[in-house]
Amino acid sequence: MAGKSISQMEAADLPLLGTELVEVAALDLAIKITATTISATASDNSYNDSGSGFVTAGFALGDRVNVTGFTGDVANNIVSGVITALTTGKMTIGGTDGDVIVDDAAGESVTITKWTSKAAPTSELGGGGGGGGGSAWTIDLIPLQAEMPDFAYAQLNGRNQRPVITFDTTTQETIFWTRVLPADDPGAGIVVTLYVAAQSATSGTIGWDVAFERVDAGGLDVDSDSFATAKTITAATVPGTAGVTMTQTVTFSNSEIDGLVAGEMFRIRIRRDVSNDTATGDAHLLMVNLRGA
Repeated sequence: MAGKSISQMEAADLPLLGTELVEVAALDLAIKITATTISATASDNSYNDSGSGFVTAGFALGDRVNVTGFTGDVANNIVSGVITALTTGKMTIGGTDGDVIVDDAAGESVTITKWTSKAAPTSELGGGGGGGGGSAWTIDLIPLQAEMPDFAYAQLNGRNQRPVITFDTTTQETIFWTRVLPADDPGAGIVVTLYVAAQSATSGTIGWDVAFERVDAGGLDVDSDSFATAKTITAATVPGTAGVTMTQTVTFSNSEIDGLVAGEMFRIRIRRDVSNDTATGDAHLLMVNLRGA
């Protein structure tokens, strides 16, 4: 079975035992650069640092890198590309990965991180003996770990011995959680799923808005908020029984999470969309799940 891909093994009806070694990649947080001096140039498929920090950061010819943080043109945020030429101030990306690069001036907080590879058994990939592929990272946010703002905050309450966060039907109330983006996040975005029940309503709709705030070391001043633009979870019709739960989901692309990169701290803000939903009474939030897109 040496040299075969998982898909080839599945096509040949060969079982995965969990002991097969496969090559996996993760972001190497020891070799990265975050700077506002990085620009992109389409003519030679390159990233350019007027601060000349590429070599000092530890990058080398042949490294595979992940790029995030461009907001002027998000096409420059590549998941993976190979360095084919490198100086202190210029990093050229080869092949079709580099062909996507477009002109973008410096000024945005751009992060370039090296991918590193290792051998791991298939049993560690979440696919075990069941065949094929690993699972994305996941983070569960529970009510007892939520953070309240100074004012207009949602209330921590209980429902049948379950902790829930209650959101008013007319006043927009807010809740936060603080977490760290997993070190193996590939930079493909985040899927947010809310587990919700109406307190008493059996008709009408409940909606939300969700936003991310990057808390980058040496960057954000925590004395003020810096959330990216919120995304709306369209108001959905509540179940016909008030205690029955429903799930509501929104997906954030990598360009919509405030420049957040693997290994960095962040806050997530959740608010009820009281201007657009119609269900009377409080909305109860039982849990929030985050996973890599």
